[in-house]
Amino acid sequence: MEGKRRKERKRRKGREEGRKEREGRKEKEGKRRKGREKEGKKEEEGKRRKEKESKGGGEEEGGGGGGGSRRRQVPPPPPPPRAPIGRPAGAIGGRRLAGGVGRAVKCSAAIGGARVTCRAPIGGARLSLLPRPPPPSSAGGRPPGPGAKPCALRSAPCALHGGGWERLGAERSRAEPSRAERNMAPHGLGALALLLLYLVGAVGGGGRDFYKILGVPRSASVKDIKKAYRKLALQLHPDRNPDDPRAQEKFQDLGAAYEVLSDEEKRKQYDDYGEEGLKDGHQGSHGDIFSHFFGDFGFMFGGNPRQQDRNIPRGSDIIVDLEVTLEEVYSGNFVEVVRNKPVARQAPGKRKCNCRQEMRTTQLGPGRFQMTQEVVCDECPNVKLVNEERTLEVEIEPGVRDGMEYPFIGEGEPHVDGEPGDLRFRIKVLKHPVFERRGDDLYTNVTISLVEALIGFEMDVAHLDGHKVHVARDKITKPGAKLWKKGEGLPNFDNNNIKGSLIITFDVDFPKEQLTEEQREGIKQLLRQGSVQKMFVVF
Repeated sequence: MEGKRRKERKRRKGREEGRKEREGRKEKEGKRRKGREKEGKKEEEGKRRKEKESKGGGEEEGGGGGGGSRRRQVPPPPPPPRAPIGRPAGAIGGRRLAGGVGRAVKCSAAIGGARVTCRAPIGGARLSLLPRPPPPSSAGGRPPGPGAKPCALRSAPCALHGGGWERLGAERSRAEPSRAERNMAPHGLGALALLLLYLVGAVGGGGRDFYKILGVPRSASVKDIKKAYRKLALQLHPDRNPDDPRAQEKFQDLGAAYEVLSDEEKRKQYDDYGEEGLKDGHQGSHGDIFSHFFGDFGFMFGGNPRQQDRNIPRGSDIIVDLEVTLEEVYSGNFVEVVRNKPVARQAPGKRKCNCRQEMRTTQLGPGRFQMTQEVVCDECPNVKLVNEERTLEVEIEPGVRDGMEYPFIGEGEPHVDGEPGDLRFRIKVLKHPVFERRGDDLYTNVTISLVEALIGFEMDVAHLDGHKVHVARDKITKPGAKLWKKGEGLPNFDNNNIKGSLIITFDVDFPKEQLTEEQREGIKQLLRQGSVQKMFVVF
């Protein structure tokens, strides 16, 4: 019970640290957002000051007749229309660049006659190029004509000319950009480059590569992911690596990778948005994932820690023979075992528990004491045993040996005053009708005819997983002859890349009927070489 409480405290501590980390990220993001808003406000104020300064200036236009002159106030050009953040904005040439929806980021830049606005969410970004209104131009001194009408943003007269609005009364032509606009173009391209770098960082995002942690490709099946997790969990468990300070972190990363990639919905979300897209989702305890494979209390290395306290009683261990075929030993497999496990549940009433022998000292008088030994028991809630259905997953690893055991800690017989025992699955390899296992080597017998034994043959031998092993001989094959095929045996349990050999023993099928005299003479003629040779044929 103390071990469970310690684990629960660790889980609560981990959840609290995760909550604090998320709050810290939100606080940092809020500060960055406020900084961007302040920069945007400063930029807007600078634009307003420039507009006010431009209103104070004027241009002189020569008059006729009396040779005098008059000064006319030229209103500033209308500011470009601003699209509301979030709506699809048309880009240059009618294209729209968009990718995702998220929190607004205040940023703008003039790029070759267009203004750039962006929305950068977590794991995605939105880029919109808004067409910039043309610079004001008109023939100098031309009064508003019939086609003139008020501008969209200013009250100054404008006319529709050349596909865009043209201010009347300005001196520069529409084809001539201002000096400020000519100087702005290269800076706009630089701003676009910086903005694209920012967006690439936002889309790529940070986070862990779960496929790399498990060592599987992105096309890996759920079976491959389970197999990789089980193998790495045994290697990276903190109890097996006490000297590695990052063992706990590696084990947690492994559990997080398995939790996401083994769930189809979470895996799709991770493939689309990365780890940032999973922040709002609930992730279970990595210890629970490990317990699904190795039992309630995990697979302990270097001894079971609950056995360190000899005073805690525990239930009996259960050993179950798990029969596997030679095909499963060759290729590996996952076997689900469903069993009814007795579990202690609270019941009404009280009971005596934790009974033990204690010494009691009684003072009989001055300097006289008496020591007696008595049984002392605690009072505990009453319990009853209830059968619950449990599903355990046992991985038959390639090359597993006969008699090996797969332990599931805490899945054995319960003990009402202590902890349950262990459940151990003992591998029992069934006999195969064709192949015989000897270590990592496979032995089999192949029967050939007498003709094939004399003149040679070619054949294919079906292997355990269905692939064909080609066998060819062009010389005489004696009964009992053996042929070795390296690399066609069973995989080694410790290193699956190493395989044993396939040893084929040939049996010759002799004819069961007696040969006629003509057949005997024919065989003699065929086997006679040069000189007279005697041949004794025994059938």
